[in-house]
Amino acid sequence: MSGQSKDKDILVVDDTIENLRLLVSMLSKQGYRVRPVNNGALALQIARTVLPNVILLDIRMPNMNGYEVCSRLKSDPVTRDIPVIFISAQHDIQGKLQAFRVGGVDYITKPFQLAEVRARVETQISLQELRQRDKEYIQNLTREIESRKRAEAQLLEYQQHLEEMVAERTAELRQALEQERSMRAQLIHADRLASMGQLSASIAHEIKNPMQSILGCLGLAREAVEEGEDPGRYFEVAEDAVHRVTDILGQMRELNRPPDDARALTDVTAVLHQVLLLTKKQCEQHNVEVVQKTQSDIQPVWATTDQIYQVFLNLVLNALDAMPQGGQLQITTTQTDRPPGVQIEFQDNGVGISPEHLPHIFEPFFTTKHDGSGLGLAVSYGIVHRHGGKLNATSQLGKGTIFTVWLPTTLR
Repeated sequence: MSGQSKDKDILVVDDTIENLRLLVSMLSKQGYRVRPVNNGALALQIARTVLPNVILLDIRMPNMNGYEVCSRLKSDPVTRDIPVIFISAQHDIQGKLQAFRVGGVDYITKPFQLAEVRARVETQISLQELRQRDKEYIQNLTREIESRKRAEAQLLEYQQHLEEMVAERTAELRQALEQERSMRAQLIHADRLASMGQLSASIAHEIKNPMQSILGCLGLAREAVEEGEDPGRYFEVAEDAVHRVTDILGQMRELNRPPDDARALTDVTAVLHQVLLLTKKQCEQHNVEVVQKTQSDIQPVWATTDQIYQVFLNLVLNALDAMPQGGQLQITTTQTDRPPGVQIEFQDNGVGISPEHLPHIFEPFFTTKHDGSGLGLAVSYGIVHRHGGKLNATSQLGKGTIFTVWLPTTLR
């Protein structure tokens, strides 16, 4: 009996009695508690009640097929984290891909072997235990953060008490000031811990799904090779997931990228012209009219050209997303004297940003888009800040948004 299988529940769903008996016998001998079910409706009811560690699910069943059962499991907050392994006699690629689309984590083709079923089940249980440990770690970290916040409140209260004592005990002023500095250091440390906890949770959430997809597709690709089939489609799905993870990690590196000393005098109007040429087709497809207003004799700024290009591109694409029904994007470039610099405004007449969201738009991983990573504006903000410039936004719901970039014409 495997130590991993002890106290683990497996829910087996198959309308064929012979298959149920075989799987119950195989898995019970490995020490698992196995619950056999012959229809989807009963499976959903038991899954909510028992919360099994893994569900083995047949596809072809009367009344409710395996795809629908899996979709309902994943849409239910109680059962959505239970890993579902499909077991089916279907060998076609579309059927397997559909299994992953509805939320399956693995796919076993019939007739199955004991070693294969055991290995797939043990793999999912190991992954589930790792996720649980990560969850417990984040919970412990959250409790620690809350404890630090309570300490912060106590420290602030004590600070007020010290300020009242200063007038009465002038001789103790030096000691009181030293205590205050110590308190501020602890508050900063607590704030950093809170930021680390939020960042860790966000990263785990963003890369969890693509990594799960990669694991599943690699398993299917291995099966396809063993069966003499073309594994290309699985590699395409896995490659897309890898690109998504790579993009997220690349943008994360940009958040704290060190200043680039290889700056040169850069014509921002020329950079903006290149960005608009690149996005011209997208603007036409979104039915967005671009109106450009540029003051004459705009001075160059000290900048790394490709980074400023990235900022302008992010802001143009962000404006297109804000105008799904079309509209107008007005870009105005002006010279400023106090302080000396160049200001570029990107004004759209799109849906706008709600007042409660506006203060958070430059925070990493904050996004209101369904498929957004929440890193584009954060990266842009970091680039402009490292150049000694400013990036801010104003917005009204239903009327549009204005992003303003200011860059100095002197090297900072």
